[in-house]
Amino acid sequence: MSIRLRLSNLLHTICLGEFCIVMTQDHLDRLSRTISAAEMDGHREGFVPSFEQAASIRDAIPPLETQLGEFNAEIARLCALRDQVSTELAVKRSLIAPPNRLNEKTKTMPVNSLRPPSHACALLGALSRSGPLSCGRISSSALAPAMLMRMSMPASCIPATTTWIRCHSDYYLPALLIRVLPHASRLRSIDLTGFIEVYQSQPSHICFPGLRCAAFYVNGHEDIQRIDPFHFLSDAPQLREVNIQMSLQSKARAVRLPMSWKLTHLGFSLGWVCTPLDLLPTVAQYATTLHSFSCNTEKLDTKSMHPIDLPALNRINIERDAHALLKFISAPNLQEIRLTTTRHGDPFASLLAFLSSPKAPVATLRYLKLDKISHNFREQTTRELLHCLERMHDLRGLTISADPDFYERRSSRDMYVPPCFWEGLTVRDGETPILPNLSLFRVFFGGVPLVGEAHELQRRPLRAMLHSRETARVIQGRRVVALERVEVLDEEDISTV
Repeated sequence: MSIRLRLSNLLHTICLGEFCIVMTQDHLDRLSRTISAAEMDGHREGFVPSFEQAASIRDAIPPLETQLGEFNAEIARLCALRDQVSTELAVKRSLIAPPNRLNEKTKTMPVNSLRPPSHACALLGALSRSGPLSCGRISSSALAPAMLMRMSMPASCIPATTTWIRCHSDYYLPALLIRVLPHASRLRSIDLTGFIEVYQSQPSHICFPGLRCAAFYVNGHEDIQRIDPFHFLSDAPQLREVNIQMSLQSKARAVRLPMSWKLTHLGFSLGWVCTPLDLLPTVAQYATTLHSFSCNTEKLDTKSMHPIDLPALNRINIERDAHALLKFISAPNLQEIRLTTTRHGDPFASLLAFLSSPKAPVATLRYLKLDKISHNFREQTTRELLHCLERMHDLRGLTISADPDFYERRSSRDMYVPPCFWEGLTVRDGETPILPNLSLFRVFFGGVPLVGEAHELQRRPLRAMLHSRETARVIQGRRVVALERVEVLDEEDISTV
């Protein structure tokens, strides 16, 4: 930055970067005359100006007032420039600071997950972030709340652009909530992990006007009597998607959620917390708005209850032993079903009960996904699945995949599907076709291909089924569409199937 000083009879200019302060010689002369006439010493001695002197002083006041206003404007401009230069300087210094080139884990990750980062790590992180905060997310995996405490970062210093908060450590959650909840109005998405006592201890008068997505992992102890951890989110008028995962042993029979929510998606992964039917009263709270529902439980239900109506439901994802839910829900507008890794009971029997109800979605169901469900393909259960498919007249897509881990633990061989399944899906003249509108078919066998006779027994009826659906035609008065996309995946090349 250059500084030039130029003197002349008419103009005095001081140039500093882009700004110039200009004083004309006339201004300087008027200032000189005014100062000499109103000299402080004379003022102290009781000097009284004459009429002419008073008139001269009076004439000098307006130009000085004007000049003072110009100086104030220039000062404001210079202050703004100074702030801009200071900010740019801080950013450049931060970019070349040696700590900024360290791995993020070196600066923030604790050596022991039960202890906060060391003072050195917090100091390095503070130095590397000495520039202005401009991030849009705060994540405990990148900048732990314990580090914020060591840096004495008040809540007011959280960046104004922060709309997404993630904390995957129950140790850090209390400190993070203290700093974040005062700024709840900014949040659009939260992803939190913590003990149930931490959630339940939060004040209930907080408003989350813009929150749309929330995910929670809840830990707890065996003496939990009431599972009601989310009352602090009762005032969240825009909340639409909630996913809840729990790992606790509880005597409670249900998970309570605020009735004020208007959810379009609700997901549960509850392990041994409660049985699937214990969840239905909670799910029923959002019957008019819920479009997507996911449930994963380890407990198998043996009791019964009156079915609940879910008229807005489009997609349902059932995992492990939650398939019992299908017997007790009515979803006439359902479009997609996904069954994943069932361990106990018969998932196809539950699916058949769902499709046999008076309000079964036989006209709307479009996609069925059987994911990691290979050990359910026994002769009896396979025939139950065919009975289910007979009711899915408008199904467009069918996906079947093995569980690779399941077969690695046992035989490391392909999923075996009984021939009766492929024969049932084969289109034949003179027989009412199953899935006449099927246009997408995927199957993933998952392991090392079967060998010898077993391999041929698996593939021969599969090839016949695919061949029977190569062209569209009318059978028994019903139009059967052609398969448009086929994916058969295993260790073999698809063309050999």
